[in-house]
Amino acid sequence: MVNRNRRVTVPIIGSLIYGLLAVFMTWPLMAQLGSAIPGKLGDTYAHLWTYSWLKTAIQSGQSPYFTDLLYFPEGANLLNHNIAWFHAAVWLPLQLFLDQGNSYSLVHWLAFPLNGLALFLLAREHNRSDLSAFLGGLVAAFWPYNLSHFDHPNLILICWLPLALLFIRRTIINRRKLDAVLSGLFIALLGITRWQLLFMATIMIVLYTIYMLIINRQELRLATFVLLAVSAIVAVILMLPLLYPMLDYQLNRVDVSEVLVHEEEPYGTD
Repeated sequence: MVNRNRRVTVPIIGSLIYGLLAVFMTWPLMAQLGSAIPGKLGDTYAHLWTYSWLKTAIQSGQSPYFTDLLYFPEGANLLNHNIAWFHAAVWLPLQLFLDQGNSYSLVHWLAFPLNGLALFLLAREHNRSDLSAFLGGLVAAFWPYNLSHFDHPNLILICWLPLALLFIRRTIINRRKLDAVLSGLFIALLGITRWQLLFMATIMIVLYTIYMLIINRQELRLATFVLLAVSAIVAVILMLPLLYPMLDYQLNRVDVSEVLVHEEEPYGTD
C-alpha cells in the first residue's frame, strides 16, 4: 500500500514542482496575465486567431476548414492551415472563466509541466528511481528548444511521445488491451497536436518498439503483435476525421508541384 501511494503521490508532487518552475522559466508570462500573451507578432497571433475561429465555427455550425474572415468575400481554405486542435480543445472551456488572452497564456504554460510529467513517468518505468526520473522530466520540460519556440505552442507540447512509449512498453511486457489502446491514443494525440510531431516521433516510436521487442524476445507471443496492431489501428481511427480532409486536399490539388518548387529555396530546411 505504501509503494502504491508513493507511485501516485510522487508524480503529483513532481508535477507541482514542474508547474512552479514553469512560472519562473516563462517569466513574466504569469505576471502579465491580462495584458500580454507569450510570443512575438507572427505565429502567436495566428494561433490565437485560429482558436477564436474554431470557437466561432462551432457556435455557428460552420466548417472549421473554410472562413470568409480572410480574403473576404471569396474566403480562404484552411485545410492547409496549422490548426492546433488539442490546444484549442483546452482553450475553449477556459473561455467560461477567462478571456481569450489569459486562456492562451495558461494553455502555453501548461505544456511545460505536462512534458516534465510524461518523461518522469517513462523514465521511472525504466529505472525505478524517482530522483533520476524527476531529473529526466526536468530536462524534458525546460530544454532550450521548448523555451525558445514560444511562437509555436503546438510544437513544444511533446508529452504524448514519452506517454506513447510508456504504454508501448507496457503493451509488450504485460500484453494488456488497455495499454494497447492508450498507446494508440497518445500516438494519435501527437498528430492531432501537430502533424509534424507525428512524422518526427514515428522514427523514435519504431526504433523504441523494435528495441523493446528485442530485449523481451523470449517472452514474445502472437498476442503481443496483435496488440501492437491494435495500437496502430486505434491511432489511425482517432486521427482520421481530422487527417483525411487534409490528405484529400493535398493529394487532389492541382498546384502541388508549383508550390513545392516555389518554396524549395526559401524553406529548404522545412
